[in-house]
Amino acid sequence: MTKTQLEELHKLSKKDKIKLVQTLWDDIANDHDYTDLPIDHKKILEERLDAINNGKAIFRPWYEVRLM
Repeated sequence: MTKTQLEELHKLSKKDKIKLVQTLWDDIANDHDYTDLPIDHKKILEERLDAINNGKAIFRPWYEVRLM
């Protein structure tokens, strides 16, 4: 990204900046390319996704987890 592009972003309204960040975050979240993750991390992700897909994952509400 160029300096000029960054300067243009700084000129955006707060509302437009929030829309931009939400759009970028959604784009990142939808990118399931894990090629830059270490092998150990990929393995853990695959195990967790398998547990979810097989109905063996245990989920807890956030209010329980945040106090751990």
